[in-house]
Amino acid sequence: MRRYPLSVAMADSPHDPAYWARVVARMKERKLNQTQMAKVLRLPSQSAFSNLIKGLRGLKAHEKAELDSYLGLDEESAVVQVPIIGLTNAGNWREAIEMPLGYTPELRGVVGRRAFAVEVRGDSMDLLIEDGGYVVIDPDRTTLYDGSIYLIANSDEETTLKRYHSNPARFCPMSSNPEHLDMMVGELVFRVIGKAVTKGMILP
Repeated sequence: MRRYPLSVAMADSPHDPAYWARVVARMKERKLNQTQMAKVLRLPSQSAFSNLIKGLRGLKAHEKAELDSYLGLDEESAVVQVPIIGLTNAGNWREAIEMPLGYTPELRGVVGRRAFAVEVRGDSMDLLIEDGGYVVIDPDRTTLYDGSIYLIANSDEETTLKRYHSNPARFCPMSSNPEHLDMMVGELVFRVIGKAVTKGMILP
């Protein structure tokens, strides 16, 4: 499992001159100066942005995500920065994405453009994801397939991560704790927020 100090995770370490050459080239194409780019990244000064280009200060993951999006570099990269939100906040996951805990790099094509990651707390899925681990959710993939993992919400917008089984239709924990029980679809009012697609590896 990949773990990060999420809010301060560095996007490029060590310094990547080729990446910054692309940034500078795109700035020239769009006639943008370093002062403007410092404002985009909410840096205190032009010199702070200059230090990023020179490698005197590391680029944080959320800064790289903003920079790539603003300059259109994210469309060229094979890697996308996916926001990580807390599972306890995932009932309001759209709002939670606005203030993520951090970002995780994922391969473009494996995850969708609206994908987000949830940090999992508790032991209801500990045979797959340890307490404090995370999985990436694709909200554009909501069709239920036997054996796949989904983030679902009940009528109170409480969220949980469970594996779906079709015969009979139910959502099941993957837990070492026998207190966690299956949730039968016919007895449950729910909506599927999205399918879990990665956890450091592609899930079924």
